Amino acid sequence: MRQFYLDGAGLRLACLDYGGHGAPPILFIHGGAAHAHWWDFVGQELQGEPRSFSIDLRGHGDSDRAPSGDYSIDAHVADLAAALGNWGYGKPVLAAHSGGCFAALPYAVAHPQSVAGVAIVEPRVHWPPELLERAARRNERPHRRFATLDEACASYRYIFPPIGASPAVLAHVARHSFRQEPDGSWVNKTERMSMAGIFHISIMEYAARLQCPALVIRGDQSVHLSAQDAAKLTALARAGPAVVIRNAQHNVMLDNPPEVAAALRRFAASL
Repeated sequence: MRQFYLDGAGLRLACLDYGGHGAPPILFIHGGAAHAHWWDFVGQELQGEPRSFSIDLRGHGDSDRAPSGDYSIDAHVADLAAALGNWGYGKPVLAAHSGGCFAALPYAVAHPQSVAGVAIVEPRVHWPPELLERAARRNERPHRRFATLDEACASYRYIFPPIGASPAVLAHVARHSFRQEPDGSWVNKTERMSMAGIFHISIMEYAARLQCPALVIRGDQSVHLSAQDAAKLTALARAGPAVVIRNAQHNVMLDNPPEVAAALRRFAASL
């Protein structure tokens, strides 16, 4: 695995290359408050067939923060357009998780000729008022600072706790979630406002406008995407039956990487 940078819309986007061969490649897109390394274990399970990559959206992971504070969906779409317009690895399958779907689907609708397909993984299709209120409060709260990386990692929490992920997987995600500041303290890499623009986007609306093949993936114990909503989503996207990942809640790529990798490999091979 190597890290390199792609030029987004006026900033740099960090990207991981898991290596391999075969077309189309898969480009993983993480969810809100996450980062590219959430997909590391799926990338490893693919074993290079097909080749896969994982990108940090603006304000996440090792990508640049938006100098103007622009974290709108238009900005995320512009980043993907700039990055994929010059990356040279062929039209990818976008495998987007949760909040990443709010960037991937609008991009695929706006640039249908630039993607081979879209895997829609555990998207949020309803925004209850209490969830919007909690998200707004979270966005306004500054990150805590920690004296050591170990202390920072011990503090790491998931909004939707993984249920099948091993301690090693969870430790790996946590250790890639913090950066060291000039004063020596450790702080979460995610810009608080980096996904503030997603709340008005309708996944169902964009799914209905897709012009490329689609796949829907949900966890068998998901509290995020119900079986009924997954069925509606597949119908709108003109996709086959949703793939249900066993022993998995919202964070399917952490709970059961082998099954997620197998589903994505089958999807890519069908294109």
